[in-house]
Amino acid sequence: MTHMSPRRALVPNPHAPCAECTRITDARHAAERSGDWARAELLRRDSLKHAEAHRG
Repeated sequence: MTHMSPRRALVPNPHAPCAECTRITDARHAAERSGDWARAELLRRDSLKHAEAHRG
């Protein structure tokens, strides 16, 4: 029921990615590069929670 959803769905635009998605992804990649796996896992979970906003 995406068209009848009571909340507004954020529609991802591949030409202009969501700023929050970009921030979370960049932070997660930085944590992975530095070996901070606990933080990387937290950011991965935040990313999954945030992705719910893009689903209608």
